[in-house]
Amino acid sequence: MYERLEHAACLVPVKDGQTEQRDWAPTKQKISNLLDALGSITLLPSDVDAPAWVDSGGADTTRWGPIVACANGLLRIRDRAVRAHTPGFFNQVSVPFAYDPNAAALRRTSRDYHRPLRALGLT
Repeated sequence: MYERLEHAACLVPVKDGQTEQRDWAPTKQKISNLLDALGSITLLPSDVDAPAWVDSGGADTTRWGPIVACANGLLRIRDRAVRAHTPGFFNQVSVPFAYDPNAAALRRTSRDYHRPLRALGLT
């Protein structure tokens, strides 16, 4: 957190209702207060399990099915539609690459499926 915020600035009240931009200068106390504030606004009810839509922006997501968070957006598996990332989708897992609708299909043989089993001495 310190590295991320070491160059942050904030507006500080000065005379006559004016504000002045100053370095935020993170301290242990400021970081602690920030984490407490973030925790309070991101607290979800205990019955919400990831993945879940906490704010769909008015869209009906009840029949969307599985969603995969990719580098270039949220991939709806059902029809391979990609939606922009949004804080309204609560998820704890993502893949580190972009979805490419033009990617070539993988060709696998039975040998590919048995290779891990052979490596473990199970075949």
